[in-house]
Amino acid sequence: MICPKCSAVIQEGSNFCPNCGKKCFKHVDNREQLQLNSDGKKHCRNCNKEIREGTLCKKYLRQLNQEQLTRDERKLRNDNRDKIGCLCACFGLGPIIIGIIFMFSIDFIVGLIIAG
Repeated sequence: MICPKCSAVIQEGSNFCPNCGKKCFKHVDNREQLQLNSDGKKHCRNCNKEIREGTLCKKYLRQLNQEQLTRDERKLRNDNRDKIGCLCACFGLGPIIIGIIFMFSIDFIVGLIIAG
């Protein structure tokens, strides 16, 4: 069986992936569906290409790897946006708050001098 989340090879009949912990069911496992044709050879379900025992066709593996790469790139891009947003929030609001505090403290000091 192949894990639908991380594409790790897991033992047939397992309920969970030992790699990522995803719950796995036989009917959900569509990544390594092999068809046994009348000639007795195994074929990839996606492209019907003949494959060896226990392997996926290279074309399908490339497709799975590309999908995973795309997901990882999106996650990395979103993580970077979050970091930039946090920096902008911290450094953008910091000077404004310091300026307001400084303004009020100057007014307070000037008021004390005049009253004093």
